[in-house]
Amino acid sequence: MTQHELIIESLRKDYCPPINDELFEALRLDYDDLMNPDNLASLRSTLDTLKANAVLEETSGFDPSGTSGQVAARSDALSDPSGSSVERSSQYEVESITTALSDFTWNDSVKDGQSLLPSWGDLSDQQKEDRLSALLPQTNRTTIKFQLRQNGYKFEQTMDDLLVLAFLDEDSKSNPNDLESYATGAYSRPSRKKRGKKQNKAVYTSSSAATSAEVLRVRNAWAAGKEEVDFIASRTQLSAHTVASIYHSNGASLAATVRAIAVRNAPATSKMGEIETSIQVHAADIAQDYPTMPVEQIIGLLAVTRNTPSAAVDLVKALGEAPAWDSHDVERIVPKYAPVEVLADASSNTARTSRASPPALKTDPSTAQLRATANRVAGSEAFSKASSAYRRGKSDRYMGGAAAYYSELGRHHLKMAQAQTSSAADALVFQNESADSIDLHGIGVMDAVRIASEKTQGWWDGLGDRKFASGGGSISSGFRIVTGIGRHSKNGAPRIGPAVAKRLMNDGWKVDIGSGELFVIGKRRNCYSA
Repeated sequence: MTQHELIIESLRKDYCPPINDELFEALRLDYDDLMNPDNLASLRSTLDTLKANAVLEETSGFDPSGTSGQVAARSDALSDPSGSSVERSSQYEVESITTALSDFTWNDSVKDGQSLLPSWGDLSDQQKEDRLSALLPQTNRTTIKFQLRQNGYKFEQTMDDLLVLAFLDEDSKSNPNDLESYATGAYSRPSRKKRGKKQNKAVYTSSSAATSAEVLRVRNAWAAGKEEVDFIASRTQLSAHTVASIYHSNGASLAATVRAIAVRNAPATSKMGEIETSIQVHAADIAQDYPTMPVEQIIGLLAVTRNTPSAAVDLVKALGEAPAWDSHDVERIVPKYAPVEVLADASSNTARTSRASPPALKTDPSTAQLRATANRVAGSEAFSKASSAYRRGKSDRYMGGAAAYYSELGRHHLKMAQAQTSSAADALVFQNESADSIDLHGIGVMDAVRIASEKTQGWWDGLGDRKFASGGGSISSGFRIVTGIGRHSKNGAPRIGPAVAKRLMNDGWKVDIGSGELFVIGKRRNCYSA
């Protein structure tokens, strides 16, 4: 018998019974390698929970039928030939329910002397109220508070009474002549007098609307949490247990969980050049649609989804309802501004406010773009050779070193191509820019966002004292950013304009959006540096 089989048999002896063999086998098959300590610890944790629940059911006299033996007793009585117990009043039925629930008592200890349930007596009055509200979400707080006071804030007795009330409330829904029928409209109220008819009808209508709204607000948090955990686990290589741990440590928030996973698996900036080409290509495609999300975190999501773009996009979409990457898990980018300097005379002030021209570029945009293309071709060829050498390495051990060399060479060319593409974008913008405007036509989305942010900050710093307009008004001329209307983009939808506008607004700028252009007219008051 192998070591793996010995571990399985040892677990089976520890947990079966009370756990049945079918459930044990189903849980065991979720873990391929029980020799891994993490997998074994995770399986033991799940089995411990199930075992505790099973022991609890046995020690508490739990009846799966939910009748606590009352059905069998009534059947015997009805089958009695004497017929003395055939008739039962509704009062007896209610009393039997109360008795059955009162007989359901918790056994606070098991054979090993350890308590399986928390000590309800240690909870404060507010904690008892919160716990009962969570266990019975359809019972309003007023009823819970009243029952707690009636029972001297004894948790178990209050729980019994609330369960009885919940059962009676549920049972009353089947009676068309109860109070609930007034809200649902099933009860036809006889009208003896016409006086006040419209007023009473309005009261019943508002009561019905309030009842419906209250029912809609009830949400099963456990089911929703399980759905969100399954949503992430089905799209990643993480186990459901791991996802659940991250999910609850991030406040049971789907968006915060996805953010935490992305940050945890994002590569360091110094390691970006070592990422596989296919992952970088997929990350660039996703970044075109979601330019405000850091590329490193897109790569992190691709890594955890086995480089599956569709799964990574689903996770990115899950962030739509969350704030834009400014949570405690991600360092927020806070713009910093140059301090105001009081100049000696007007001539020096004029010289200060005029924006200095950037140094002349050594290459033109066409040359930089050609170099970027050449590096991409060279990188593609290097990766092709690396793939071929890797396949041959199965039969020739010397080819492994060749595969590593060509892979490193391909990453170097790809990194150079990215740098030269950004250089070409800078050169193209520099050719057409002025003191208060830039043109981003022909620029990629990521470079356009970067350049717009840098140029806007440079324009603002160059204004000097003029930026502090009297009365808090905006700068008269503003800074013009030409983005185009997206005719050459995919599906004819603009990409640069929305991405640049969102970045500038997140950085605290006042932005007016026009047709194919943006105007930065100042900075929000709460964004001025102290």
